[in-house]
Amino acid sequence: MSPRRAYALFALVCLLFSTTWLAIRIGLADLPPLGAAGLRFLVAFPILLAIARWKSLSPPQTRQDWILAIQLGLTMFAIPFALIYYAEQTVPSGLAAVLFASHAIFVALLAHFVLHDEPLTAARLVGIGACLVGLVLVFHDRMSGERSWLGEAALVLTAAIQSTTSIAIRRAKGRLPAVVLSCIGSGIGAVVLLGASFASGEPLLARMTPAGAATILYLAVFGSVIAFTVTIRLIEVLGANRMAMTVYITPVAALLWGWLILGERLGQGLWLGAACIVGGVWLASRAPAPALAGGR
Repeated sequence: MSPRRAYALFALVCLLFSTTWLAIRIGLADLPPLGAAGLRFLVAFPILLAIARWKSLSPPQTRQDWILAIQLGLTMFAIPFALIYYAEQTVPSGLAAVLFASHAIFVALLAHFVLHDEPLTAARLVGIGACLVGLVLVFHDRMSGERSWLGEAALVLTAAIQSTTSIAIRRAKGRLPAVVLSCIGSGIGAVVLLGASFASGEPLLARMTPAGAATILYLAVFGSVIAFTVTIRLIEVLGANRMAMTVYITPVAALLWGWLILGERLGQGLWLGAACIVGGVWLASRAPAPALAGGR
């Protein structure tokens, strides 16, 4: 994969993920959390399976590869999204995105000790710090309202859990195609989340509305099929730390979407905060990273 294509896909992931926090929040106005998350992956699964069959991609062939695929299904799809959907019932979507930015810190720490080619350098530390400062400046006047420490803690826990998946994907060095990993992950996510929804007695179908169905379809196609598949591939190509920088860009992009589409007011610290984030991402990206891998 060429550098130009890799960074174009990086921008696409940021664009798509900038819309998903708001879409989840909108969907939760009509749908219960576990069921909404499970239906998202249930819709994504057959689409990914059809793509895998069309491209003649093989399922995992070894026990080690199956362990990786199952781990991804649990730690990138099922458990994190149960926590995210639970949290967004009480935590505003903007604040949720900010709290999830701790993902990059967890990735940097884990990568330093596990991945020999992604050390925790001074530039990376300064870049992460600048990004965090920028997020606080951007969202300082938007963090009021209904809050729940349990929801906030769930988002930080989600960030930590998904960081382990990023490291696992990076260590696998592209043994499995990203579409195959996304397909298996979506299948596991759907089974676990819908099973938990049924066991907890959520009134899923009784609360289904056109708006809720639209958010599920949007999140399945754009948030799961496209964004997660591309993310898995780019972790292999750009490295875990570089891909973790998306969590700093997407909250600001989400804020701009609100301004453009909904006419939401922009905070006074937006431009200064955005400058800190751009500078932080640039600094963090200057740190050593693996050479761009070949295409699949």
